[in-house]
Amino acid sequence: MHRLTIRAVSIASLWLCSIGLAIAAESVMTVVIVYGAPGHSAVHLQHKGQQLYWDPGGEYGTERDDCLKESTEKYCARFAGFPWAKIKAARQDDVFLGEAADLMQLISVYHLDGDEKIKIYRFDINGTVANKAWSLLAGPLAEDFDPDREPMFCVKGVTEFLEELGGQFKGIDHPWYPSELGDEMARIGAKPSDIFTLYHPKVDQAIQQIRQKAGLKPKQFVNDWDVVETDESAL
Repeated sequence: MHRLTIRAVSIASLWLCSIGLAIAAESVMTVVIVYGAPGHSAVHLQHKGQQLYWDPGGEYGTERDDCLKESTEKYCARFAGFPWAKIKAARQDDVFLGEAADLMQLISVYHLDGDEKIKIYRFDINGTVANKAWSLLAGPLAEDFDPDREPMFCVKGVTEFLEELGGQFKGIDHPWYPSELGDEMARIGAKPSDIFTLYHPKVDQAIQQIRQKAGLKPKQFVNDWDVVETDESAL
């Protein structure tokens, strides 16, 4: 009987711990730093079963259109399969909500557009901090914070947002360049949760899943973003 009691308590403790972990992971803020020229920085939020992507002063959703202005349909086929119409329609004041804000989808687009390296920093946020983070970008506080930013002010916007949250971000510097934001993350003790390139397995998996969902064939990547196509139906 004593052993059964101990076992029951242990199981209950594990169950409560698992609930605690789930709650801790329910609200996750991800700082995205895109390296290269000109580079970019942004924020992804998962909160209470919802997600958003804040792309301050960015151009997420226009990559395929920009490619077609300069090249052929064949060359721009690397962007095929992505839900471009939904992504562009979702943009409101530099904020994307719902499926258009999928983190691996936007990381894949950045890499297909030629960005060489992306570092992401994940932070578990809870309670009033989590609610404030969401409200600043997609709630009542957004009116005063104004997430709609000018081009080239992405890092300024992200650091302003982080400082609003306080805690470990209190007193954060406000540099101009994404690489300097990476330095600032290191200064406050944050380490990258992931470092992505076009050939990262998660990026490749995301691209192939997006193409499969759109009814397209898999792609084989050659020399950064060049693509081998077996026939026109693969576009």
